[in-house]
Amino acid sequence: MLGFGGAARRLLELLVAHERRLSDQFGVEFAISAVGTARHGSWLDPAGAPSAHLLELATGSEWSLPDPRKPGVQLVVESQAQVLVEATPLEPRGRAAIGHVDAALDAGLDVVTLNKGPIAWDYGRLAAKAHAAGRALRFEGTVMDGCPVFSLVEMSLPAATVSGFAGVLNSTSNVVLDRLGAGGELVDAVRHAQDHGFAEADPDHDLSGYDTAVKVAILANVWLGANLDPDDISRPRIDATVGDAAQAAIDAGRRLRLLGSASRHDDHVDASVDLVEVEPTSPFFATADASSTLQIFTDLAGVIEVTERTPDLTQTAYGALADLLHVCAAVVARPNR
Repeated sequence: MLGFGGAARRLLELLVAHERRLSDQFGVEFAISAVGTARHGSWLDPAGAPSAHLLELATGSEWSLPDPRKPGVQLVVESQAQVLVEATPLEPRGRAAIGHVDAALDAGLDVVTLNKGPIAWDYGRLAAKAHAAGRALRFEGTVMDGCPVFSLVEMSLPAATVSGFAGVLNSTSNVVLDRLGAGGELVDAVRHAQDHGFAEADPDHDLSGYDTAVKVAILANVWLGANLDPDDISRPRIDATVGDAAQAAIDAGRRLRLLGSASRHDDHVDASVDLVEVEPTSPFFATADASSTLQIFTDLAGVIEVTERTPDLTQTAYGALADLLHVCAAVVARPNR
């Protein structure tokens, strides 16, 4: 595991809490052979240790792992693991995480990533590399936490083609826009979002539309065969000047929402992030607080709407757990495994 923040530790808690279920229903047991962090040191034991052991090392507010920090690529190679769980924070253009995924595929590991960077900036190359190596690259937790949007299309829509999508995908923007619409000040709206766990200490990625643009790039690159760079997607900034528009929308019986969308047109893909007024009849009108809603447009299955209501770390961790179980199923099916 590279990255050992809240979602990664919650994943280990799920592995411990549901150890019997995983063994009985799926015939699988998980062991951890390495953990790398940027600020809390590292841990390495190629023989593997139970998840509970790592959780014991990461208790208390001043926890640290017993070994000095090591480069992620080095830990991947030395771990002798079968799967990399990439859960480091998103860095500019996802460079560090992309390096970790490359190292894992080179070393013969399957990959589960919660980090958005590899899929937003380098999906085409990494997917081709994983396919050529006969390894899995899974990323359910990169959009809508653990809500099964990628596996839905992959496993439940055979022969259907996704032509586009539209979604409200950022909880901080929901909270801030509604507070602005009620006449609140931007600083108070942001503080409210932070106090209720919707916003990070630095909410700039949310308010600038950057987080939504990254998710739009991921969805478009995976479903539409695009090669979008999130930095090239235009996006509005939610600041104090948006307050009047948010209040006008509320006065008219509507809501202002940050909508990310993309669609394929012959040989190109159009993508955007926009502030739009949504009617009460729209599924996005009821998408508030930490909830997200995604519409998927297909040629054979019509329009499919997926909504996730007020997720927390458990749902994010479940996205990684579901991916791990899909990896296990793929391993069993491989010849000469």
